Amino acid sequence: FRSSVRAEALDLVVEAAIVAKSGDNWTQQVLSISVAEPEDAEPMVLRAGDRLQLSLTSSTGNYVYLYEIDPKGQAYRVPDRAARPVRLEPGQPLKLPDKGAITVRGPAGRWSTLILAGPERIRAIEDLDLLYRQSGENQRQQLGMELIAALKSEMIAEVSYLVD
Repeated sequence: FRSSVRAEALDLVVEAAIVAKSGDNWTQQVLSISVAEPEDAEPMVLRAGDRLQLSLTSSTGNYVYLYEIDPKGQAYRVPDRAARPVRLEPGQPLKLPDKGAITVRGPAGRWSTLILAGPERIRAIEDLDLLYRQSGENQRQQLGMELIAALKSEMIAEVSYLVD
């Protein structure tokens, strides 16, 4: 888990709840993402069917965006096809996704969940995301790389995990 200095500036605290199956039992682990880890830290290993839910709190209001990046470098807005960011009200916890959790799925490899937030909507990300989703096959790969670069430059936290 990594967070940026932007998270501190926004007074944003992020926690990840991981629900994983071990044998016949489900276990839950809650991890704080308020402290940055080195970029080369080993990601946790999850299996298809495990679930991830994020909880955010802040003393200031923010617009929040959530994206998944799969091992092939494809970006997905969570919830899928969300038309706009979610509003985080001051002092009110926000669970993302708001209904249920992100269910870990394949393909195997390294996945990342990126959290973006700010006091204003990030129009450049919204515009690039719209272009990416509406692009044809010829443009999709280039726009995907541009979108991921923009997401990583604006992110306040990243949850990375390996799917085996």
